[in-house]
Amino acid sequence: MTIRISSCRGCGTNFEQSPQGGSRSWCESCVPRRVKQMRELRGLPKPAIRKCRSCGRGYPWARTPYCAEECRPPRRCRGCGAVFTGKNRVYCSDECKPPSKRLTYHEKRALQEPRVCADPSCGLQFNPCHKGQRWCSLKCAGSNKSGAGPRGGLSPEARERQRLYWQAKCRRRRAAKQGGLSEPYTLAEIARRDSFKCQLCGTAVPMDVKVPEALAPTIDHVVPVSRGGDDTRANVQLAHFRCNSVKGARDVRRMSLAAQEVGDGTC
Repeated sequence: MTIRISSCRGCGTNFEQSPQGGSRSWCESCVPRRVKQMRELRGLPKPAIRKCRSCGRGYPWARTPYCAEECRPPRRCRGCGAVFTGKNRVYCSDECKPPSKRLTYHEKRALQEPRVCADPSCGLQFNPCHKGQRWCSLKCAGSNKSGAGPRGGLSPEARERQRLYWQAKCRRRRAAKQGGLSEPYTLAEIARRDSFKCQLCGTAVPMDVKVPEALAPTIDHVVPVSRGGDDTRANVQLAHFRCNSVKGARDVRRMSLAAQEVGDGTC
C-alpha cells in the first residue's frame, strides 16, 4: 500500500495522509478550532435549546438564530440607509432600487435586441428572454432537438419505440405478479417467426396497421398470464387485435366457438 505524505499548511511539517482516502491540508496539531468543533458535533443530535445570538436567552430549537423579532438587528436599506422591517429584502422601497432593478420581466425583455429564430422553417423575429435564447418558442426548440418530430416533441420513430417499450414492460410486470417467467422479445421477432400469419385464424397480419384496428398485430399468450402463463417466446404467438380480444383469457381451443358468437369465425 502506498503511503502518501503531505506538508501541513500551518506549520510546514510533513504528515501521513489517512489510508482510507481523502486529502487533508492540516496536521492534527494545527487543525483549526472550527474544524475540531465540527468533528466533535458530527453525529450528535441537535440540542433542544438554542441560545439567542442577540440577548443570550435560551429558546426551543429553530432555524432562526434569534429568539424573537425584537432581538433581530435592524435592517438597513442598501440604497438610502434607512431602517425598515421586512424579510428577504435589501431595499426599503422601489425608489431606492437602481434603475436596472426597477424593470419588470417584460420591460427587460423589451430592451433586448431582437433576433431571428434559429429554426430555418420559422425565421420569426422575437425579443429574447436571455442572451443564449435561440428559438422563439418551445415548439421551434423541440422540433430542432435530436430525434424530434416535425412539430416538436418525439419523432414518429421515437414515439413508436417508446410505445413498444412500455408494452413489453407491462407484459413483464403482469407475468411477475402471477409468478411467471419473462424474457426479452419484440413484436417484429414474433411476427417473423410466425411468418406474419395470425395463429388464431390463419390469415395474414398487416404490420403497418395500429391498434385499435381489427387487423392490427398483437402479442397473444397461448396460456394466459392471468392463469399462470409465462411471458416467453415459447408461450407467445402473433394474432390479430380482434382475434386476441375475442379469445381473451380463454383457451385456444375455444377460440373457434367464441369467434362464431361474434361473427363468421374468422377475422
